[in-house]
Amino acid sequence: MGIARNMGESMRRYLVWIYLMSLVGCATSGVRTPKSASQEGLAAEDNGNSQVVSGSKSESGENKSIVATLREKLPWRRARVPISESTLNLMADYIAKNDLQRVHLEFRTETSAGDWQRLKSNNMIHPILRYSAGTVGLVETTLARTAFWGNNRYSPFTDTLHINSDDPVGILSELANAKVLRDQKHPGTYAFISKTPVLSAWNNSQKTSEMIAYARSKNDWDLEKSTYRKMYPGMFGGTSVVAAAFVPFYAAPLLDLGVAGAGLAIAEWQISIREKEIQLADKKETPQTIQPASYSTPAEPLVNSK
Repeated sequence: MGIARNMGESMRRYLVWIYLMSLVGCATSGVRTPKSASQEGLAAEDNGNSQVVSGSKSESGENKSIVATLREKLPWRRARVPISESTLNLMADYIAKNDLQRVHLEFRTETSAGDWQRLKSNNMIHPILRYSAGTVGLVETTLARTAFWGNNRYSPFTDTLHINSDDPVGILSELANAKVLRDQKHPGTYAFISKTPVLSAWNNSQKTSEMIAYARSKNDWDLEKSTYRKMYPGMFGGTSVVAAAFVPFYAAPLLDLGVAGAGLAIAEWQISIREKEIQLADKKETPQTIQPASYSTPAEPLVNSK
């Protein structure tokens, strides 16, 4: 028992240490060099997005009661809020700047009849992974009813982004995932790893760095700040799955909460540092020196893929 307890304690410290190091790396790393999309990818389709999704902005919450505000936060209510024009513009800008026109967009579809056809046609992913992990992903999505819960998700196996709620940072995260996937030498293997507990931190850190670099390239502090707060707490999602082998079953969920809390604390710490840097840059009336020279400036990846 003593040996198992010591192993569990060592594992907890190891996971937390890796988590903290990866978060600090996200804030200091630049964007990775964009590469051209696979020429064998699925051709983009004209979805008529302006006709499918309302372009009106969400109703202002200034005169809403607390109960009404909380009610709107419920996932099944969130899935019914129209996609705002600002979110659509953000999507269009990111897609255009990163050559993601081949990514298929589905707006609020519970199940898409075309997903299976797109899976079969997606030559970007090796057939073995496409038909195994991809099929499992389709079944999982159908059972989970992601559209009902308002979850936005990108499937690398079908190269499809399902948009189910007006969450600009969440949608940007999924688009960044599509871009990072295209930068990989073996996208199928990378897609499989990105779904694995703990190892998914590699993918999370890369797309977080990509999102931060994009926000800085636009001088959009609100977007950058929202990225820290949304992405850092979930950097090491699924830690409890691995930790369950070393700690009592009731302690594993608490570890997830602790890791998420540490991520949120680091996010707020990083935000305070960035605010001071921005204020100092404004006083000097010079561009922020920590910004990349351009959005496509080459930089070392956050995690070495070798």
